[in-house]
Parts: sequence; structure tokens; C-alpha cells
Amino acid sequence: MKENQPESEITPEMLAEKVSLFMTKPENTDTKAPLLLFLKNNGLQAEVFRFTLNEDLLRKLYPKMETSYIPWVQEATKEYMLDKEVEVFLVTKDNSNDSNETVIQQLAKLVGEETVPDKNPDGTLRKHLSEGIKMHPDKESGKDMRFFRNGFHRPITSEELMENLNAFGLLEEAKKLARES
Repeated sequence: MKENQPESEITPEMLAEKVSLFMTKPENTDTKAPLLLFLKNNGLQAEVFRFTLNEDLLRKLYPKMETSYIPWVQEATKEYMLDKEVEVFLVTKDNSNDSNETVIQQLAKLVGEETVPDKNPDGTLRKHLSEGIKMHPDKESGKDMRFFRNGFHRPITSEELMENLNAFGLLEEAKKLARES
């Protein structure tokens, strides 16, 4: 991206080529140093920001939670993440990275594309830094249900990236990084 390119010309697709993000879920907060090294070893670099997830932010990150998730999953998600600290990694390629893939594509491979941690390949963050399956009670059925704690949240599309950047208030910082890279 050209340095003098006006911000209005930065489309979500252009931004996603240069920048993406991932969020550590509560069990992986305070893993900044090893995660930065992991990114560096894969041709990426990041700025890290810390947030506490409130209801509004949780709703913005998971907009379908209240309409599509079954009640016990809503409850388990809130119990797992609400009012907990997380770290958000705003990720760009470093000078050694000559990949033709977008940063979103690279992060998908590094974080893991599967929600279920054990279904991800060895070497992915979700495979190695997730709590895996936890049991959570379903009040309606009275049964314990499997709930996957996969350790990380990441956008899948450029549109979702924009939503996530807006939710965390990091859109302008992402645009700045995209212009600099």
C-alpha cells in the first residue's frame, strides 16, 4: 500500500492483505512473549493490546451468539469469557515474509481453522494451547454438554476483520500499519 494513499481508499480486502488480528481467550492471556516469538518464526509481527471483555464487546465479537447459539452455549461462553482479560494481537507481515497469502490466511493456518482443538494439525496454536473439551450443564435437559475451549478467536473474512477491529477500537491503528507495510 502506498504511503500517501488516502484512508478512504483502504478497502476491507486491501486491509486484510496486510493486517489481521487474533485474540487470546482467557486461558492464554499472559502468553504474549511466546506468541510473539511464534509469530516471528512464521514471518509475522504484532502489536499487542489488552482488553476486558464486557457484554457489549462479547456481542460484537460473536454477533450470532444470542440468536443462533443454544441457551447453554450462550451461558457457557459468557461464563468462560465475560469480564475476563484477553490480549489482542494486531498482526502484520515482517520483512522476511514473502508469502502471497493474506495475513488472514496465514493466521488461519497458524491458529487453526477448526473450532474443535484436537481437529487442528500439530503446530497450530489451537492444537497446543487450548483447554480442549470442558463439560457444561444444560439446564433444560439436565445433562452435561461438551463445550470446546479453543483458546483463540480470529476473523475468517475481511468483513469480520473490520467488525473485530471496530469492536476493539483498533481500525485506525490497523490502517496505519497497512499503510506502513
